Amino acid sequence: MLRLCAQAENVKRLLSAVLTAVLLVSMLGLFACGNDEKPPVTETTDPVTTAAPVTTEVPVTTVAPPTTAAPATTAVPETTAPPETQPVEVVMPYVNPLTGLPSAVDLSEKRPVAIMLNNLKVANPQIGIARADILYECLVEGGITRLMGVFSDYTGIESIGSVRSARDYYLDFAQNHDAIYICAGGSPQAYDELYARGIDFICGVNMYTPSTFHLDQNRVATMGSVHSLMTSGKGLTSGISYKKYRTTIKDGYTTPFLFDVESCSSNGGSEATHLILNYSAAQIVQMIYSANTNTYYRFQFGTAAHMDGETNEQLNFTNVLIMYATVNAIPGDTSGRLDVGTVGTGEGYYVSGGRSVPIKWEKTDGDAVIRLTTEDGKPLVMAPGKTFVSVLPTTAKATTQLNYRQS
Repeated sequence: MLRLCAQAENVKRLLSAVLTAVLLVSMLGLFACGNDEKPPVTETTDPVTTAAPVTTEVPVTTVAPPTTAAPATTAVPETTAPPETQPVEVVMPYVNPLTGLPSAVDLSEKRPVAIMLNNLKVANPQIGIARADILYECLVEGGITRLMGVFSDYTGIESIGSVRSARDYYLDFAQNHDAIYICAGGSPQAYDELYARGIDFICGVNMYTPSTFHLDQNRVATMGSVHSLMTSGKGLTSGISYKKYRTTIKDGYTTPFLFDVESCSSNGGSEATHLILNYSAAQIVQMIYSANTNTYYRFQFGTAAHMDGETNEQLNFTNVLIMYATVNAIPGDTSGRLDVGTVGTGEGYYVSGGRSVPIKWEKTDGDAVIRLTTEDGKPLVMAPGKTFVSVLPTTAKATTQLNYRQS
């Protein structure tokens, strides 16, 4: 009996152990199944969120080297700086008759213009004056001077001025070049001569020519309207066309200026590198030679560099012509206007290349072309370039200096 009870107890223990083992195996199976399912969830979720290579790389779009570098587009040296195409600058088949310099356009038959230019201190700087081929200077009343610029190729000039009034002796200077005379008002003597001699002229005060003149408002604000009347190449062309003036050089005209660098009359002359030209107590001009440019730089009112307000360039000239003429006050003229002896004969100097020679001038009448010779009577030959013509009183000859400070 006791043995049977013990056996039964052993069976119970065995069954309990078996059941416990089965339960453990089941639980382990459940854990094992859970571990098999989790990795796929992790693998399918993480790569999409963290790696995202398609979105984060995008190097093809951001780098785009062919677009950002574009060396062929940004450099373009062949297009922006074509040195081979600029020989056009060298091809100058014509010669400017006022300067003897090469010209890209034919000016041999073109009639120039002679423009009266204000030269009061308050009216400086002038605009476009550096474009003049020839610049004349002579006294007017009150000890001041007036300038007259002679321009051959004027059509493209945007602005020139300020334009001032005429004087009769300046008409004679303009006739040396068969020029159309441009002014803004004038003395009674000048108007008498303009009409009596039938000179082609355009006046910005007592004549109607549409679009020839304009007021520079910037100058009006700083200098006043009397010093602000301007003209332009377009305006001059319009006025000349409106007046139906001749635009070509007249038949039989012979230029007073001869040019040749080899046979220039100043070659072998006396040294002349610093000129002092005394017009009056109010206007003393210096012309100082520069060997670097082979030109004379102009100073006026004593020591003021004469500048062009358009280019901020100091006026400088290859040639300086000094001509002495009688200058007297006109009897009875209440404004103190002057009579300048432009007709007849006189003396002077030709200065170029740091050298000078004495000259003679002759003009048979106001409309005749002036004749220039050396002392021995040979035609004066000048170096190609721009010319400054100084018409001084004969009384200024004693104070003229040609080599004030030697170079």
